[in-house]
Amino acid sequence: MGVLKVSTSTEKFFNGNLFVLFLIIVLVALHGCDRKQKITVDTNPEGANVYVDNKLVAKTPAEIEISATIKNLSLDFADVVHITKPLVPKKRMSRTFTVAYLPLTANLPLFVALDQGYFEVNGVKVNAIEATSPNDIITGIVSGELDFAAVLAYSLLFPAANRFPGEFKFFSSSEENSKHFTASIIARKDSPINSPEDLRGKKIGVYTGLVQINFLKAMLIGMGIDPSEVEIIQISPRLQIQGLVSGEYDALSSTEPTVNIAKLRGIAKVVVENPRVKYIMNPFPSTAATVSTKLLKEDPEGAAGVIRALELAVDFINTHPEEAKKILPKYTPIPKEIANEVLADLKLFKYSKIGEENRLNVQRFADFFFENGLLEKRIGDVNRLFGDYEE
Repeated sequence: MGVLKVSTSTEKFFNGNLFVLFLIIVLVALHGCDRKQKITVDTNPEGANVYVDNKLVAKTPAEIEISATIKNLSLDFADVVHITKPLVPKKRMSRTFTVAYLPLTANLPLFVALDQGYFEVNGVKVNAIEATSPNDIITGIVSGELDFAAVLAYSLLFPAANRFPGEFKFFSSSEENSKHFTASIIARKDSPINSPEDLRGKKIGVYTGLVQINFLKAMLIGMGIDPSEVEIIQISPRLQIQGLVSGEYDALSSTEPTVNIAKLRGIAKVVVENPRVKYIMNPFPSTAATVSTKLLKEDPEGAAGVIRALELAVDFINTHPEEAKKILPKYTPIPKEIANEVLADLKLFKYSKIGEENRLNVQRFADFFFENGLLEKRIGDVNRLFGDYEE
């Protein structure tokens, strides 16, 4: 028998070492005889291509037949999202925590944590439900119906912090800059709207809730346009493109993946790219994970598990952004037929763990909101809103 060569995509992560060792043992046992042996090939993650003598024979997990005449066996992870998963979850999972989200790119930390089992490995069970409005999410956290949100925009969190003082704390966060952003203002491809100035007197759509209304008002102020000069129309997050096509509004202020989907389908053109950074501040503080104070007090161990899981997700997104993107179609309305094109051109936030965010800019944004009439009461010190603040 010739020399057996066992190869894998070595730059990827998977639990294949034990399989390779087992295979060598089997082949040594078969050496010098014509017997064939069936073995099970499994990997973490699943879906790796299994090649025997350069011929594709299966995808993992699979049962394959081998003999002593095999010269080459390889595992190829080209079509798989490659993520190292901790193997042994903590035993503590007596309670289920509830989180709500919108089907948008911003919620990628939650999607990664769910998809990769980061909650389970930190001893936490999570029930994730899709919401129609970020307003409903903050109301759910304050009322005790929800335990946390992986992503909520500061444009909602500032007024909520004034209205419900001490009811929640901020943890992992995100910001936008010239390279990392998800927001754009788009119009139908045949629209006469081609610049910010053309938005005056027009109807502008946003997805339902205070978040995008406040973001749009802040951007308009930065453009030198009084928000009263436009009419803001709210619509469900999943119906934004349909509303633009049907003429419910003249332009749409939105985020990814909605913008990329509309562009790739030939429906829309970009009027203003990255308006938050261009017209509010750079870098722009966008979102923060929000955990209820009730959870932090009643179940600090469970809350710590939630926070650790989200931070693991942030680490993965920042180190493997292209692989993290592949999870989005499971949770967002990206059409399957154009998913690859949407993801290829999709930009992401710059995500940070608690203590890594630019709190000076968070404070500046809170001041901007107050000084421009978008916040009734000034937030004197944003540090008090973060989970690491000690009285």
